[in-house]
Amino acid sequence: MEEANHWTTIVKCNLCDEIPNTVPLYQCPQNHQYCIDCFVDLKSRYKGYQKNGATCVVCKVTGAFTESKVNADFLNKIRAKPGIGRPYRYNANQIFKNGFNCNRLDLRDEPKVQNGINVTLEGLFRLPTEEVRLLLSRKNGIVDRVVSKTSHVFETSQNTLIKTSSQRVLPPQQSKVPIKCPHKPCKKVVATSTFVTHFKHEHPDIPKYNVERGKELCLPCDVSSIEHDSNHCIAVITVYEFNKIDIRNSQSSQSVIKTCSKFSQHIPINSFWLMVTGSPEKKSSQASALFWLFCPCEDHYRSTIELCSKSDSIAFSTYCEVHVTAQNLMYKDIAGELNCLMVSKASIGALLREGPELNLRITVH
Repeated sequence: MEEANHWTTIVKCNLCDEIPNTVPLYQCPQNHQYCIDCFVDLKSRYKGYQKNGATCVVCKVTGAFTESKVNADFLNKIRAKPGIGRPYRYNANQIFKNGFNCNRLDLRDEPKVQNGINVTLEGLFRLPTEEVRLLLSRKNGIVDRVVSKTSHVFETSQNTLIKTSSQRVLPPQQSKVPIKCPHKPCKKVVATSTFVTHFKHEHPDIPKYNVERGKELCLPCDVSSIEHDSNHCIAVITVYEFNKIDIRNSQSSQSVIKTCSKFSQHIPINSFWLMVTGSPEKKSSQASALFWLFCPCEDHYRSTIELCSKSDSIAFSTYCEVHVTAQNLMYKDIAGELNCLMVSKASIGALLREGPELNLRITVH
């Protein structure tokens, strides 16, 4: 599916590659969709006796097709190209109206942003901050650009502070961009606002856990789910905080205490998807697996991931950030971000010597 046409790919027929005019649509057991006409054609070729039985032309799975709950008005909106008139709704780049006086830096109109990453002088010259400042002072005679590690660009009469941090910052609009479901073999394009609902209805077999922030969650790990060059969701974890209000030592009235006590409860923070990705390399000496947490949001979280043997005598752990970039979910991208626990195939074999069940411990900080 093409992400640029995310709305149309949701309802496109996998046989005629067209947006249907009428509802309902029909899905194979692997959720590949077909319009009514193509489904009738597939059904006519079916030789079995199962109701609504047919063979999918994509995954070659034979079984009962189910109706897809798609509204007719939604189809009409899709065919009318709803993006017209709202060109910036899914634009990941921030649009600034204010000008910036950056002298010889060509930033008079707006800061340069590419793929959600602010372009910095350090990134362009591949030099440390001090060396960039030295180059500017030699060329212009004075240092009229002060490079700082702040996260904003400020316009002043004398200096211009430019962000130099090499960290990838997720723009506020990035969380609105629809993404492909990372769980194999789904690959559906889903809006981030409905990501939890998508897993609830489309992948109900994936276990779900609740854990308090900062507390350790231990869950079983089945290494047989690891596949080369593919992502698999192990669990969906909802992290919450306990709103602690000291009502015992409070000197307020009973009515105020009673009202405050209602807020002393578990407050969900966010949902995290525990993923495992197998390496494209299949040689035993080079194969590995990545365990990582994914949360398509604007906030940044850190986590501790630990993979242990059955008796906890051998363990591999890491402390890293939660992966938030929704567009780069391939093995090389995740490994390059270092937001994961990388365990080689030989190491997993050593863990399995104590028993077939491994322990996976997760802590979201």
